[in-house]
Amino acid sequence: MHELSLAVDLIAQIEKICEREKATRILSVKVSIGAMSGVEREPMEFAFPEAARHTLAEGAVFEIEEVPLRVHCNACGADTKCVPHLMRCEKCLDAAVDIISGRDFLLTGLEVL
Repeated sequence: MHELSLAVDLIAQIEKICEREKATRILSVKVSIGAMSGVEREPMEFAFPEAARHTLAEGAVFEIEEVPLRVHCNACGADTKCVPHLMRCEKCLDAAVDIISGRDFLLTGLEVL
């Protein structure tokens, strides 16, 4: 389960931010997980509280926003959602697509005291 190592790294990054901002407690953490990021929601929801034990983030609310895979079609020019294992334009079904979003794992919000 690589989500635990990601959660540990996320906590380390957040604690650096807290040190820089002189925060003493983390109230909530929000991340976005792309459909093709390789990060799974349920293991991450389990891993975060474990990684947060005995840190400034212990007890913090952990929110996950799932970001769908979006592609730009080189054939018809449409920007559409896409099913990760199909990789085709939703509009014209052409496979000549470029990924616009859905590969990221990002810290998008942090509420601290």
